[in-house]
Amino acid sequence: MASKARSKSGSVRQLCAVTMFVDIEGFSKLVHQKVPERFFEDVRACLEKVSSTVIGHGGQVSQSIGGGLLCFFEDKEVLTENDPKTGELVSRVLQCASQIQRDSVDSLLSADIETATAQGKRISLPLRIGVSFGNCFLGELLAGQESLVGEPVQLAKRLESASEIFKILVTPTVRNILYADHFDFSLGQNATWGRRFLQVKNQTSLFEAWECNPFGQDSESLKAAQRVLRSGKKRLTRRIPWLCEVSLSAIESKGAVGRVVDYSELGFCIEFEQAFARSDILDLTISTGRADWNKILGLKNLEKVSCEIRWIETVGSLHWHGVSFVGTTAEQTRALSELLIQFSNNADHSE
Repeated sequence: MASKARSKSGSVRQLCAVTMFVDIEGFSKLVHQKVPERFFEDVRACLEKVSSTVIGHGGQVSQSIGGGLLCFFEDKEVLTENDPKTGELVSRVLQCASQIQRDSVDSLLSADIETATAQGKRISLPLRIGVSFGNCFLGELLAGQESLVGEPVQLAKRLESASEIFKILVTPTVRNILYADHFDFSLGQNATWGRRFLQVKNQTSLFEAWECNPFGQDSESLKAAQRVLRSGKKRLTRRIPWLCEVSLSAIESKGAVGRVVDYSELGFCIEFEQAFARSDILDLTISTGRADWNKILGLKNLEKVSCEIRWIETVGSLHWHGVSFVGTTAEQTRALSELLIQFSNNADHSE
């Protein structure tokens, strides 16, 4: 077990480290949805498990921030990106992050969902992870409390906030170190990588990042966890798993047409050929494929909705987007739900 480095009171130490930020998805909403005792119990158990995994891989937990942990891994002999020891260090961090995400999925899939729901418990606290590399400073900002500061810390936090749940988002530097010619690296589990471009605060150009899926492109466990998580979130809402013969479409304001795969009073799961970015706002026009039903939606001002993209999953060559309604009242979404249920019940009637 790695001991936590301590600087002398008032002193500051510079270190070359791999910084990892781990955060709970939906932490802010969780705060308002649960009683304090249950909230702290669930979050504490989750963060303790993450902390144990980090320490087990030779890392250190710098501090807890809300529902997240700022962690770092260092080797005092590491000086440059091309040093083989740097590759070994970064590899250890990615192995750690991968285990954290795999443990999260395993915990979700092994949970007794019915019992947990009945007791008001969360079936899982899905995590996002961001990883960066570079020079940081470790010192006391407040008496008796050491803090890790520096650009890599801020970047790891921004990458985490842009990451998909159960995955890991890293800087190009981190990925280049892993796959340098002189270093043999493999995550196992058929891990796959995808390049993403992000809008980062205080930067005018898009920032390049690499997303690691530690489960691999063909992982059934990841897809199963995503399905269970989504169904668990919708358990308390009126839900239409599929609208029978109703061809329900969502037409994006720029013309992209998506197929509605799933629906609840919270939002849609929409299949598009193209992938939109998480947190994007889509202005959608709902179409049932029938002129008379579309007219009813229009008369009730329910055919146009705005939605925020909450998650994205690639299914073959298509992309599923989980979207939640924004700017609508509970009465409006309930009225829309009731209409779609009526359409579904009458789907076998001719137009």
